[in-house]
Amino acid sequence: MAHDPALRRHIDARLNVLKRQRQSWEPGWRELSRFVNPRRGQFFTSPNQGGRGAQANAAILDPTALFALRTLVAGLMSGVTSPARPWFRLSIPDRRVASLTPVKVWLDECAERMRMVFNAGNLYSALPSMYEELGQFGTGCAIVEFDREDVIRLYTLSTGEYWLGLDWRGRVDTLARRFMYSYRQIQERWPGHGVCEIAERARGADADTEIAILHMIEPNTDFEKGRLDQAGKKFRSVYWREGGGQAEGEFIHRGGYSQFPALTPRWSPIGNDAYSKGPGHDALPDVKSLQILKKREHNAVDKHVNPPMGAHVSLRGSASSVLPGAINYFTTQERGAGMWPLYQTAPGAIAEVERLVVRTQAAIKSAFFADLFLMISDMEGVQPRNQLEISTRREEKMQMLGPVLENLHDDLLQPLVQRTFTIMAENGLFTDPPPELHGYPLDVELISILAQAQKAADLGTVERLWAFAGSISATRPEVLDKLNADESIDVYADKLGAPAAITVADDVVAKLRAARAIGPGGAGVADGWRRRRGRQDPERDRGRRRPQRPSNRTGSLEMHDPNDARQVREAERREKLAQERVADDLCAVMATEAGRRFVHGLLGLCDIRSDGYVPGGPEAQRHQDYRAGRRSIGIELLGELERHTPEMTELMSAEARFSEMEAELAAWAAEEQNDG
Repeated sequence: MAHDPALRRHIDARLNVLKRQRQSWEPGWRELSRFVNPRRGQFFTSPNQGGRGAQANAAILDPTALFALRTLVAGLMSGVTSPARPWFRLSIPDRRVASLTPVKVWLDECAERMRMVFNAGNLYSALPSMYEELGQFGTGCAIVEFDREDVIRLYTLSTGEYWLGLDWRGRVDTLARRFMYSYRQIQERWPGHGVCEIAERARGADADTEIAILHMIEPNTDFEKGRLDQAGKKFRSVYWREGGGQAEGEFIHRGGYSQFPALTPRWSPIGNDAYSKGPGHDALPDVKSLQILKKREHNAVDKHVNPPMGAHVSLRGSASSVLPGAINYFTTQERGAGMWPLYQTAPGAIAEVERLVVRTQAAIKSAFFADLFLMISDMEGVQPRNQLEISTRREEKMQMLGPVLENLHDDLLQPLVQRTFTIMAENGLFTDPPPELHGYPLDVELISILAQAQKAADLGTVERLWAFAGSISATRPEVLDKLNADESIDVYADKLGAPAAITVADDVVAKLRAARAIGPGGAGVADGWRRRRGRQDPERDRGRRRPQRPSNRTGSLEMHDPNDARQVREAERREKLAQERVADDLCAVMATEAGRRFVHGLLGLCDIRSDGYVPGGPEAQRHQDYRAGRRSIGIELLGELERHTPEMTELMSAEARFSEMEAELAAWAAEEQNDG
């Protein structure tokens, strides 16, 4: 147990201020809880005495608002954070660095690991609860904590049990809450709390008895960078019993966070308000009117079907009935004395009330955006409509939800992803990042269904521009030079949220085109590059590998029979690997301007060195001169590659590398000779 009287006085004083700031919001919240969903909203929370499950919806005669709220929750869940498809990706602000293949591969891998954590934990059961709070009260709240079993765990809060405070930028940086814990729960969560009374009751018959606990998370005014204890945390976290140990400054637990752990999405924040109004506030007048209309509709139907009756005075005391099939007896003199309705509803009155009810229900659905999420299902006429009309309706929906999605991104989704990333990084759940990422902040991009629908307008712009240019190119082909095809593909893939593995990096594209420009064999070289790029080997992206000698499991050169299909395929495979190695070097040279200049110089160099080959001389001398010339040219070629093409640099000299390549050539030549 920690004792700090000064901190306890500060915490109590600040909590009182937060309570006063929230008082003006509470009457509206209580009405929303009464007429929309009584199970939401915790006001005057008290220890469980067995009455929490009592019926609480006596004021609701028409649950249209509740059903519309559920539609909103389902629409946000499936359209923004669907567990069935990726809804976010990681990036960095620098687009040039973000386009590098090692960076894209590492960020995609981290995002995939985070999705696995989200699926394994309780995120997708907590988000609907937050969306419901957000739609009904305009503000949601949850705390993201590290969990030893699920990595992260979300603890959702309901309106009425927490208080919020803002920093100078209008961002929530303070959270205080009041909740109920049993003595046993306190003992299990904080075994070393040191409160003797709690420890004793947790072991006794009162183990499941609840008491009120207060919790506050706020900026740490005593923060010291570099400290490993609580003083080194940017946010302090304290728990204490309500009304207990105030004079002694008693706390059940003291801790801290390196970043604010609470998610506090607000539907439409205004000014310096810590809380926000949402669809529930907009719909509340219609919701209350609907209950009155529904009551009057029921009364009208009752008066029409079962009206108050009048009877002749002579029937007083006699057995009479207005039930279906009943028989009433009259004397001859009493034949005119019968029963008649005292009240008759006006023709069309019930229908008019029903039309008013329908209009009010439609207004409530519109306030909760239920009509937007169900616009295709509720379309009148023949189903389905044409694609243009459906696309237009979806664009209208995105225009209506645009501001809401921006607020969700800033207050909920981006903090959620960043908080999860920090927890996973601190616990070593990611591989080491590539050096290119050093010093860049993490950026979160939404690629959910609704986010992609918002970007559809940009995609249409790209498509229309290329279609327009294509129509002109029929008569003016040079107009296509005005468009950047590569950049168009990158922009289109970015707007669609396509995985990084689908597109090829710019440097690889340059090598593919250089190989294609070499000549008739360029297509085969380009195919080899595509196959190797398809393997998505990050190590290969960061640097070239040293050529490897052909492996031989028996330790000697193998003979192959031309009639043996397996041996023929193996020989073809080795030949193809050898060609691909040569293609790698050639593509690396041709991809740079310096490399292309060097190739032209190399042609002249070959003419000079060919003087060493003396026609008609001794056979041995001719071969020796030829090998010397080839070696000199090869070493100079590899040396130039090191100087002009950085990715060709290896941990060995050009001469040593050529010796290795020469040994490979000798082995291949011997193998071909034996095969022959």
